[in-house]
Amino acid sequence: SRPLFEKIRRTRGDAVRLPNAADAERFESLPSRNASPLARLTRPVIGYYGAIAEWFDAALVRDVARSRPDYTFVLIGDVANQDAARLSELANVRLLGEKPYELMPSYLAEFDVCLIPFRISPLTLATDPVKLYEYFSQGKPVVATPLPELRRHQPLVTLSADAASFAASIDAALH
Repeated sequence: SRPLFEKIRRTRGDAVRLPNAADAERFESLPSRNASPLARLTRPVIGYYGAIAEWFDAALVRDVARSRPDYTFVLIGDVANQDAARLSELANVRLLGEKPYELMPSYLAEFDVCLIPFRISPLTLATDPVKLYEYFSQGKPVVATPLPELRRHQPLVTLSADAASFAASIDAALH
C-alpha cells in the first residue's frame, strides 16, 4: 500500500511499490451459476470472502443486512470476530466458514455485489485488499468502506462510510 511504501522509503531510498493484483488465470472463467455452491440462494447475493477478523465491520454488515431482509448476505472465511459470529442469527446472513482458495471462483460467480466492509483503523489504512482485484477480474460491482487505497479505484468501487449509504450503494450496484 502507499502508506507502507512511504514509511519504508524514508529509510530505504531504493524501495519500490508494487500494488496488489489478482491471479487472472484462476478467475478468468467462472463456472455457470447453476454449478455454484450458492446457486439455490435467494437473489440477490451480496458476498464477501476473506478473513473475518477484528478489521471486519460486523456492526456495519449487521445493520445493512437488517435493512435489506430480501437480500442474501454470504460471508466466507474464518470467523475470528465475536460480533461477526453473531451475524448468523440473522435469517438472511450465511456464514460459510473458511473454504479452499481454489473454490473462490465458484463462489464469486454467485455474488451479485461484492463487499469490503473493513473498519477504519491503522491496520486497514495501510491495506490494499487482494480481494478487490479478484472481484474486479470478473467485473463484479464492489461496495467498500472508505479505505485510502481504494479511493484510486473510484468509480469502479463505491465507498460508503455508514450503514445507510452502504445499503444504498448496494442497491445502486444491483441496478
